[in-house]
Amino acid sequence: MYHIQTDFTSSDPPKDEKFIAVYKKVMRGKIPFYYALIKKEAIKPYSSFIPKTSKAYEDYILDRLGTKQTPCVHVYQEENGFFTMSDDYHLFYFYLGLGLSEIPCYVLGKPRGIFVVQAEQVGIPQSPVIELCQKTL
Repeated sequence: MYHIQTDFTSSDPPKDEKFIAVYKKVMRGKIPFYYALIKKEAIKPYSSFIPKTSKAYEDYILDRLGTKQTPCVHVYQEENGFFTMSDDYHLFYFYLGLGLSEIPCYVLGKPRGIFVVQAEQVGIPQSPVIELCQKTL
Protein backbone atom coordinates (compact mmCIF):
# COMPACT_ATOMS: atom_id res chain seq x y z
CA MET A 1 0.00 0.00 0.00
CA TYR A 2 1.30 3.43 -0.91
CA HIS A 3 0.85 6.66 0.96
CA ILE A 4 0.96 9.16 -1.88
CA GLN A 5 1.05 12.85 -1.20
CA THR A 6 1.21 15.57 -3.80
CA ASP A 7 1.73 19.25 -3.24
CA PHE A 8 -1.49 20.87 -4.47
CA THR A 9 -1.22 24.42 -3.19
CA SER A 10 -1.85 27.94 -4.40
CA SER A 11 0.90 27.31 -6.94
CA ASP A 12 -1.31 24.81 -8.78
CA PRO A 13 -1.41 25.14 -12.56
CA PRO A 14 -4.03 27.39 -14.11
CA LYS A 15 -7.36 25.85 -15.06
CA ASP A 16 -7.59 24.79 -18.71
CA GLU A 17 -11.20 25.45 -19.73
CA LYS A 18 -10.73 23.70 -23.08
CA PHE A 19 -9.58 20.51 -21.32
CA ILE A 20 -12.63 20.63 -19.05
CA ALA A 21 -14.99 21.12 -22.01
CA VAL A 22 -13.45 18.28 -24.03
CA TYR A 23 -13.36 15.99 -20.98
CA LYS A 24 -17.08 16.59 -20.43
CA LYS A 25 -17.75 15.58 -24.05
CA VAL A 26 -15.85 12.33 -23.49
CA MET A 27 -17.78 11.64 -20.30
CA ARG A 28 -21.08 12.19 -22.12
CA GLY A 29 -20.02 9.83 -24.90
CA LYS A 30 -19.97 12.63 -27.52
CA ILE A 31 -16.34 12.03 -28.53
CA PRO A 32 -14.12 8.93 -28.26
CA PHE A 33 -11.48 8.14 -25.67
CA TYR A 34 -8.20 6.55 -26.76
CA TYR A 35 -5.16 4.94 -25.19
CA ALA A 36 -2.11 6.03 -27.20
CA LEU A 37 1.64 6.26 -27.15
CA ILE A 38 2.55 9.80 -28.15
CA LYS A 39 6.06 11.03 -28.97
CA LYS A 40 7.21 13.20 -26.08
CA GLU A 41 8.09 16.15 -28.31
CA ALA A 42 4.44 16.41 -29.37
CA ILE A 43 3.10 16.93 -25.83
CA LYS A 44 3.05 20.53 -24.65
CA PRO A 45 2.16 21.50 -21.08
CA TYR A 46 -0.69 24.00 -20.79
CA SER A 47 1.38 26.11 -18.41
CA SER A 48 4.92 26.41 -17.06
CA PHE A 49 3.88 24.73 -13.78
CA ILE A 50 6.44 22.13 -12.63
CA PRO A 51 5.39 20.26 -9.48
CA LYS A 52 7.44 18.48 -6.87
CA THR A 53 6.87 14.74 -6.87
CA SER A 54 7.23 12.52 -3.83
CA LYS A 55 9.32 9.35 -3.74
CA ALA A 56 6.19 7.36 -2.85
CA TYR A 57 4.46 8.63 -5.98
CA GLU A 58 7.50 7.77 -8.10
CA ASP A 59 7.59 4.25 -6.64
CA TYR A 60 3.86 3.86 -7.31
CA ILE A 61 4.38 4.79 -10.99
CA LEU A 62 7.44 2.59 -11.41
CA ASP A 63 5.57 -0.44 -10.01
CA ARG A 64 2.85 0.00 -12.64
CA LEU A 65 4.93 1.07 -15.63
CA GLY A 66 4.69 -1.53 -18.39
CA THR A 67 1.63 -3.27 -16.90
CA LYS A 68 -2.06 -2.98 -17.70
CA GLN A 69 -2.15 -0.44 -14.86
CA THR A 70 0.37 1.95 -16.44
CA PRO A 71 -0.69 5.47 -15.46
CA CYS A 72 -1.51 7.64 -18.46
CA VAL A 73 -1.26 11.35 -19.06
CA HIS A 74 -4.56 12.91 -20.23
CA VAL A 75 -4.15 15.02 -23.36
CA TYR A 76 -6.20 16.55 -26.14
CA GLN A 77 -5.00 17.29 -29.65
CA GLU A 78 -4.72 20.77 -31.10
CA GLU A 79 -5.37 21.66 -34.75
CA ASN A 80 -1.59 21.89 -35.33
CA GLY A 81 -1.17 18.19 -34.49
CA PHE A 82 0.44 18.75 -31.08
CA PHE A 83 -1.15 17.59 -27.83
CA THR A 84 -1.91 19.69 -24.78
CA MET A 85 -1.39 18.28 -21.29
CA SER A 86 -3.00 20.27 -18.51
CA ASP A 87 -4.02 17.79 -15.85
CA ASP A 88 -1.16 15.38 -15.15
CA TYR A 89 1.93 17.49 -14.54
CA HIS A 90 3.38 15.16 -11.87
CA LEU A 91 3.14 12.13 -14.13
CA PHE A 92 4.24 13.93 -17.30
CA TYR A 93 7.42 15.34 -15.78
CA PHE A 94 8.22 12.06 -14.06
CA TYR A 95 8.02 10.25 -17.42
CA LEU A 96 10.26 12.89 -19.00
CA GLY A 97 12.73 12.40 -16.15
CA LEU A 98 12.79 8.67 -16.88
CA GLY A 99 13.81 9.48 -20.44
CA LEU A 100 10.77 7.95 -22.11
CA SER A 101 10.60 8.89 -25.80
CA GLU A 102 6.93 7.88 -26.00
CA ILE A 103 4.46 8.86 -23.30
CA PRO A 104 1.47 6.63 -22.42
CA CYS A 105 -1.61 8.84 -22.80
CA TYR A 106 -5.35 8.90 -22.66
CA VAL A 107 -6.38 11.07 -25.57
CA LEU A 108 -9.65 12.97 -25.46
CA GLY A 109 -10.79 12.51 -29.05
CA LYS A 110 -9.24 10.51 -31.88
CA PRO A 111 -5.46 11.02 -32.12
CA ARG A 112 -3.96 11.53 -35.56
CA GLY A 113 -0.68 12.42 -37.24
CA ILE A 114 3.00 11.61 -37.19
CA PHE A 115 3.39 11.92 -33.40
CA VAL A 116 1.01 9.04 -32.68
CA VAL A 117 3.00 5.82 -32.32
CA GLN A 118 0.08 3.59 -31.35
CA ALA A 119 -3.60 4.27 -30.63
CA GLU A 120 -6.54 2.16 -29.54
CA GLN A 121 -10.03 3.33 -28.72
CA VAL A 122 -10.99 2.34 -25.19
CA GLY A 123 -14.01 2.72 -22.98
CA ILE A 124 -14.11 5.26 -20.21
CA PRO A 125 -12.55 3.66 -17.11
CA GLN A 126 -15.30 3.16 -14.53
CA SER A 127 -15.07 4.17 -10.90
CA PRO A 128 -17.49 5.70 -8.39
CA VAL A 129 -16.01 9.14 -9.17
CA ILE A 130 -16.46 8.66 -12.94
CA GLU A 131 -20.04 7.47 -12.46
CA LEU A 132 -20.82 10.53 -10.33
CA CYS A 133 -19.29 12.81 -12.97
CA GLN A 134 -21.33 11.19 -15.73
CA LYS A 135 -24.54 11.75 -13.75
CA THR A 136 -23.77 15.42 -13.09
CA LEU A 137 -22.46 16.39 -16.53
